[in-house]
Amino acid sequence: MHQRTDKQTGQRNLRNYQTYVVLLDEEALKHPKLRNANPERVPGMPCVYVGSTSKTKAQRFADHKRGHKSSWWVRQYGLMLLPEEYVATSSWATRAEGYAAERRLLRELRSRGWVAWSN
Repeated sequence: MHQRTDKQTGQRNLRNYQTYVVLLDEEALKHPKLRNANPERVPGMPCVYVGSTSKTKAQRFADHKRGHKSSWWVRQYGLMLLPEEYVATSSWATRAEGYAAERRLLRELRSRGWVAWSN
């Protein structure tokens, strides 16, 4: 696992990365950029954002909603986390591994006909 030093205590912390999925409001589909990125979408399937984080998923969602290092899609259209879509995923020791897992999950959801976005 990647380690970092806590700035206040000087202690080493282990960091791991995990994927998360946010349900987006269907209003997001009014944007051609999102529709064009998902040409195989199936009408009625969910519209989601896929990300990875070293924070808790709830903390990361809250960051998005308040505009801190956020995805515009989640800030504008994020409704809630979808734990059933990432509960089976593991955690990864590096940001690169977390990003690779994020991309795999994005492709999987798109293959199901979902509208999925990731930054």
